[in-house]
Amino acid sequence: PEARSPRPRQLKGIAGAVRVWRLTGVKPGGQVAATPLVGRSSERSQLEGIILAAARHDGGRFVLLRGEPGIGKTKLVAELGRFALGEGFVIHTAHVLEFGGGRRADPLRELLRSLTGRGENHAALLPADAAPLWHAALCEGLDQPMSKHAETAWKAADEGSRLAARHALLCHLAASVARRIPTLLIIEDLHWAAGETISGLAQMIRLTTDLPLVAMVTTRGEGDPLERGLREAILGLPV
Repeated sequence: PEARSPRPRQLKGIAGAVRVWRLTGVKPGGQVAATPLVGRSSERSQLEGIILAAARHDGGRFVLLRGEPGIGKTKLVAELGRFALGEGFVIHTAHVLEFGGGRRADPLRELLRSLTGRGENHAALLPADAAPLWHAALCEGLDQPMSKHAETAWKAADEGSRLAARHALLCHLAASVARRIPTLLIIEDLHWAAGETISGLAQMIRLTTDLPLVAMVTTRGEGDPLERGLREAILGLPV
């Protein structure tokens, strides 16, 4: 986890100032797979087959790993990630936090930052005829200043239009990456996701039918996104 601590604070009932930490995000690429994965040979074979099919540009797939805490979902995802890297994939990862983290911990923002990379000219990633609202959504998601034109469009738009622009922008970026190189999208702990996160993810999942794109999510049984609108939103795609 990533956290920061502003100045110490005086809290009621506690003598003296106390240092309070604020969760700001989760770093991908932990050490969960440092030891060998025992068992799961059937699941690994099936998942590796999906990766190989996408690597051949035979289309992608949506994969949902569901199970109770501690059953090994994250470890299996990490193993599959290593296999995908070996097959020439690029991986973009996001995490849904149960609480804390603020705006930067939004998993769709995390995916946006990953998909745009570390370059400075992010606007070049947009289509030449991109609407000002797309430019605004890009700047807003990356916490960058907007041009006056984009800011005007953003302020004039209602929340539904802003959300639609965010989701359309993410789909454009994910598709652009997948057209260049096979891509694995991973979102962990989707059972904690808000409805707008599930809606945006559903739009990206629909891209897997035509692109070498594999979208993988982990979830617990309680809060299963398939039971909260995701199944209907992906329009009957196989899971």
